[in-house]
Amino acid sequence: MGVYGFQKGHQWACKRTAEEWLSIFEEMREYLEDQKNEIYSIQDVFTYFRIPHDVFYSKIKGSEEIASIKNDIVAMIISRINKGALLGTYAPSPAIFRLKQLGERDEQHINTTANTKQEITVVSKEAQKAIGEMIKNFEDEKMAP
Repeated sequence: MGVYGFQKGHQWACKRTAEEWLSIFEEMREYLEDQKNEIYSIQDVFTYFRIPHDVFYSKIKGSEEIASIKNDIVAMIISRINKGALLGTYAPSPAIFRLKQLGERDEQHINTTANTKQEITVVSKEAQKAIGEMIKNFEDEKMAP
């Protein structure tokens, strides 16, 4: 039996204070910092501590501090799996699968820019003729000695 030995359906969850829950989650984090244990998923954490998963997740939703500790726990699990895959301790495919389940993502960033600014101006025939004359006069002045 795990550390707390809680069973689903018991009223123990309602009777614990926020400080007690924070302490339980801090203990989980400390346990995970020990590299000798066999914790490779968030499910392993609440299974080892015998905390029902629905209670585990409800406590995360109810407290930013506890959610932050849960994120630390996930980061430690990801680090452990990364290290094992890089050292060849774990097979790459299951390690990649586990990492993706924990929220790691393959990301490709492609930056593209295009200058597609277009201006369309509708000009009357008279204005077109006047503009043409101005351009001709300008070119003539440029060519004059």
